[in-house]
Amino acid sequence: RDDRDVYDPERFRDKILCSGPEREFLEAILELGFVDLVREHYPQGGLYTWFDFRTRGFERGQGLRIDHVLATPPAARACVEVEVDLTERGQEKPSDHAPVIVTFDA
Repeated sequence: RDDRDVYDPERFRDKILCSGPEREFLEAILELGFVDLVREHYPQGGLYTWFDFRTRGFERGQGLRIDHVLATPPAARACVEVEVDLTERGQEKPSDHAPVIVTFDA
């Protein structure tokens, strides 16, 4: 969404996953009234959900946040916790994505 979601913003500027059109499209969705739950709970950024196998990004902490959980404002108010499960990413033969887990108060 913005530079807080990229470990090295200059390296990825205008590249796939961080291009201007991709960022603009996500902003257009948010302007419809959705809330980015990860950003709501981690405004400082630095919480990554994708790591490149080729560069050993996970081991180096070099990732991107490309997985989002969007909610309506009422659902966002009921959200009590957001986490990225990095233990799954550290398993043998993992996905290059780490799951985002969101907990809502009923």
